[in-house]
Amino acid sequence: MIINVTGVTVENNPAPCTEGLRFQIQFECLPPGVQEDIEWKLVYMGSPENNEYDQVLEVVDVGPIQIGRNTFTFQSPPPDLTQIPISDLVELTALLLICSYKNREFIRVGYYVRNTFNDLPLGEDGNPIYPTEIDPSKMTRYILADEPRVTRIHIPWDNDEAIAPTLTDAERELLAELPKDDVEIDVCGDDAELIASGYYNDEDDEEEEEEGEEDPNVVVDIVEDE
Repeated sequence: MIINVTGVTVENNPAPCTEGLRFQIQFECLPPGVQEDIEWKLVYMGSPENNEYDQVLEVVDVGPIQIGRNTFTFQSPPPDLTQIPISDLVELTALLLICSYKNREFIRVGYYVRNTFNDLPLGEDGNPIYPTEIDPSKMTRYILADEPRVTRIHIPWDNDEAIAPTLTDAERELLAELPKDDVEIDVCGDDAELIASGYYNDEDDEEEEEEGEEDPNVVVDIVEDE
């Protein structure tokens, strides 16, 4: 892989929900380098059940890319929480930081996110009373920065030929569900596909662990937040 992301740090966390997001990103570019810019995109998943509420917060092109180590700060506006049902606001959702080269996605970093209301009154039963209208200025955003989920996808770069993966039938079915049909991938396991498609839950993960052994070719790893 010519572009290797070596670290992602969430700089403002926790933060008010009205505050933008900032990530410090470190990556290295190996010889022979790349001829074009790389694209970074930040997507906020408004609901774990319905992609209708997904919001693309920012898209930036970074380049020209120098061979060696590179660092930059990615900034985006906050999501518009008024467009998301209150029931989904208090559920665990996610941010997806996606990097592509020539429209080919080669890495996704996913973070779980939880939004909380500040100083909610309690009802007689002791449960919080949620407002009928959303005021983001009275909410706090928590990003679980210590537990990122990373999916790496092998792609052809400038002079590489397309990679011909060897996939099982189950992996081919998962690959067919990826949002971009032209992605060239080594092997995409169940966890990788769930993150790539924007959804992941622990029950699916536990079920897969019970059904079979881990595939050694799945390119999914964890990046520690520095």
